[in-house]
Amino acid sequence: MKKMAIALTLTLVTALAFGAVGTAYAAQDTRDIALTYVHTVKNDPSFIITIPSAIELTADGTAAAITVSEMKDMDGKIVSLTLAGTSQSANHLAIKHNTYLQFAYYSITLPSREVVKNDNPSLLGGTAFAGNEPVNYLGKELLNFTDDSTKVLTFTALARDALYVGDTYSGSITFGIAVV
Repeated sequence: MKKMAIALTLTLVTALAFGAVGTAYAAQDTRDIALTYVHTVKNDPSFIITIPSAIELTADGTAAAITVSEMKDMDGKIVSLTLAGTSQSANHLAIKHNTYLQFAYYSITLPSREVVKNDNPSLLGGTAFAGNEPVNYLGKELLNFTDDSTKVLTFTALARDALYVGDTYSGSITFGIAVV
């Protein structure tokens, strides 16, 4: 009887050992997942900027209203208006006499009351030619817009003894417009 008990115990141990290694087969269950994807295209920022096409300079200052409207898809960015250049030599804030080699100078007052003007005060002396003195205001941000609004730059003709009274001076200014 002892031999039989040992043999039965070995058989059970062997069966348990092989059972642990064996693979269980069960019926497989399948499930579907509904997949949906909506592809949206991120739009580029857009806006309308209105800048006066011409202003007449005065010694008291001439206001130029600049408006940004219909700002869309800005994603926290701003519209930046910078000073990119002028029509005069070395980008001086100057306008030229229509006939003679004579310049009238001007300044730009920002809403913050900061005044942007030619860097070299000797230009306002009696010299007729602005020369190639460097300027440090190119690329300077004049205005920035975070929402639809109007802001004002004031352009002021600077007094100068050497100007021809009653004559016309003209020139242009170029603005850089960017979304930053």
